[in-house]
Parts: sequence; C-alpha cells; structure tokens
Amino acid sequence: MIEERLRLGVTELVACTWLQTFLRLLRQEYPNLRVELEVDLSRQIEERLREGRLDLALQNGPFAFQATGEKALAEEPYVWVANTDLANELAGGTSVARFFDKAVLTHARHTSAARALWDRTLIEILRYQEPPPRIGFFGIPLDPSQDMA
Repeated sequence: MIEERLRLGVTELVACTWLQTFLRLLRQEYPNLRVELEVDLSRQIEERLREGRLDLALQNGPFAFQATGEKALAEEPYVWVANTDLANELAGGTSVARFFDKAVLTHARHTSAARALWDRTLIEILRYQEPPPRIGFFGIPLDPSQDMA
C-alpha cells in the first residue's frame, strides 16, 4: 500500500475540470497518501517535473520535452462553445474568422495548449483561404515569430 507523499502538478484546465474526481478516486485507492498539489501553467509544471520537484504531472499536450513514463489519458478535440443566442448568430458559416469579433476565452497565451490552438486556427483559416483576423488570437500576434508582449 502506498503511504507516502505524491507531489502532483496540474494545469489550471485540469484543476477546473476533472481534478476533484481524480483526487476523490485516488483517496479511495490510497487513503494514506499525502498529496502535495501545485496548480500552474503547463510550462512551469513541465519544468518542475523535469527538475524532479514533482512526481506526477497531469496536463494537456503538446509538451516541450519527452518525459519518462509519459502516458496519454485521453484525446479531446477543441470545440467552439457559446450560449444559444451567440451560437445562432454565428451559425451557418465556415470561417473561423467570424469568431474574432467576439470575446474568445481560451488557454493562457504563453502555454503550449494556446500555441496548439493558434496553429489549428491558422490551419482552418488557410483551409478556407481567408485572410487572418485583424487581431491576434488570445493575445498571440498574427505573426508567431513576433515577440509576445
């Protein structure tokens, strides 16, 4: 039986979605396990894991480095979510550019997940051969080679 500590690092996304259920099930299996929880951005969680300051990290990819024992738990596609009125207003188009006149809530801009979503958005824009939106997606400049403020 495991009766020690687990230094667990999770991203904000994990903390806001399924962490509570995970911790409850972990407690049922290992009632004497002491969990030391750290919630932070992916980059900081990855760094602490690489340095040996964490035993386990739960986060979404992509990752900056290959970790030993890396295991994919699931894969979920990105989706656009809106209330009914806004969804009806935006329905019927094929362009992702139509979303950018509205507030877009997403990952923190300096995370790997934000970069992956930005890349996916660019693919969609190129797919429909449309000009990119006038503003940067969640604070990332339209030209990803530009320095982020």
